[in-house]
Amino acid sequence: MLFLEIDAQEIRFFYRSKRLGNMGSDIVVSSFPLETFSGSEGSDTEENLKMVLDEYRQKDCQGRFGQRKCSRKVPVYLLLPFQNGLIREFCIPWVVPKYRDKTVHFWLEQEVPVPISELSYEYVVLDEKKDEYLRISVIGVRKTTLELYARCLQQTGYELCGAEYTVQAFGGILAPLKEKRILCLFKLHNQNIQAVQYRNGLPEVIRVIPGSELETPKYQIYTALKDCTIPFNIVVTDGSAEATRIADILIDSGEAEGARTLESVYQEFDSSDFSADSHSMNFHYLALLAGRQRVKEKKNCNFGCIFLRPAKIKTCLLALMIFIGMVFGIGCYCYPLINHISEHQIEITALQEQVDELNAERKNQIWSEWERNRSDTFGDLTMVQKSLTSLNSSIRLNRLSYRQNTLYLYADCSDNLSITSLIGVLTEEGWREPVLTDYDYRDKTISFCLRVERKI
Repeated sequence: MLFLEIDAQEIRFFYRSKRLGNMGSDIVVSSFPLETFSGSEGSDTEENLKMVLDEYRQKDCQGRFGQRKCSRKVPVYLLLPFQNGLIREFCIPWVVPKYRDKTVHFWLEQEVPVPISELSYEYVVLDEKKDEYLRISVIGVRKTTLELYARCLQQTGYELCGAEYTVQAFGGILAPLKEKRILCLFKLHNQNIQAVQYRNGLPEVIRVIPGSELETPKYQIYTALKDCTIPFNIVVTDGSAEATRIADILIDSGEAEGARTLESVYQEFDSSDFSADSHSMNFHYLALLAGRQRVKEKKNCNFGCIFLRPAKIKTCLLALMIFIGMVFGIGCYCYPLINHISEHQIEITALQEQVDELNAERKNQIWSEWERNRSDTFGDLTMVQKSLTSLNSSIRLNRLSYRQNTLYLYADCSDNLSITSLIGVLTEEGWREPVLTDYDYRDKTISFCLRVERKI
């Protein structure tokens, strides 16, 4: 099978060719520049992708696979860039395994703003407690995106057999790190940094840290990582200077215990075959290598791409088998079927009553929580307003940020006494644990950031 990865800059091809006599195999990788490809529909976009796919097929594929194989469809497993994709974690009521697919589908219809019929998704059970809750992670892609890639591959002589995100493939490299909280930093083509939080090899949060400036300000880093679980056990980088600089900032501020590169993580793979391959690869081909290993171990997620395969014969055979099974079932099990339907009807009625009770209970819980949050919010805003009126005239307030019972004051003053006085005033107003998180003296002006927490 040919493995293919697409990003905004280039398209990469990877496969492993067997040597004669079963004496090992060779890794073959190729890359072609892919200009102005956005992953969205459009004549220029499709033509650009098809041109690159056709070029590889003509120049490299025939030399590697031979003219005879290239006359047929070449099976392809595709790694996609994470662009406008879905990755969410939900906690839903516990249900038995045979009803989980329908339950997750119903839950996504209520919680996801995109029509569920337009998504191809997979979910993984993270944690569960019988008769109480089920915690799942859902990752999905728009069907129009898959159809775009499948159409381009089909028209250039390939067959799409599966697809998943590149960030999922990287999770295969990080899986041996088990329960550790991992933050991966990868440099994108536009100088931005993609930050992905992993746990047990699964991506949990994906964010982008702006990298247009020479040195990324700390507040931009923390703003981008606000949805992550901080501190991190390990920060893994792609080795670029930009990603390494952000990792050093997180370590210096105590938000991470250490930093590593993906090359150092290779040694923790149990598969010696995988480790041997990885030494001959550079960073840009690691996702292809990890994706191949996931497919080999059947740990990959392919977004149900079977609907993209041209399988008319299989569909006809399946329909014929279903028809024969229905005739046989009606003829032999008509009477037991009626009894089963009656039993199921009683069960459905009982379940419907339970659903109505759960909906009523949930409605009461939501209302009570709203009342409590409204009261807490009013008290918090009153306390912040009171603190603002207590500011000394020698202090010039530049910006104020309040999040999760914590108040950040960004201000300027002329001496340290004003800062000390401000800390005293805020402490009298009921704030606690004052911490000076930033301090800069320039041109007889002190710029500082003071963090205080609300007393609960």
